[in-house]
Amino acid sequence: MERLEIHGEQGLTLSPVRNCTLRVLRIESCGLPSGIVQAVADSDLPNLEYLDLWLGVDQGLSYDDAQGTEHWDENAPWLYAVVGHLHGG
Repeated sequence: MERLEIHGEQGLTLSPVRNCTLRVLRIESCGLPSGIVQAVADSDLPNLEYLDLWLGVDQGLSYDDAQGTEHWDENAPWLYAVVGHLHGG
């Protein structure tokens, strides 16, 4: 599989994986749980070229009011790990 696109996070669970063929990963949701972000960061995806994670909330809700959302500072270390991987760091 070279491309995985997921729309919505209701009931979504993700564990770290190793996949040498995945080039595109996109997860679109309103308030992606930090556990999903951490699983992506902990995955071994050596050929990943494009990552699109929607971390925001539904239009009209404040960030803190959206159910299931977590604070940006909790996601930051994992996001830096993912971006570092994509940039060869």
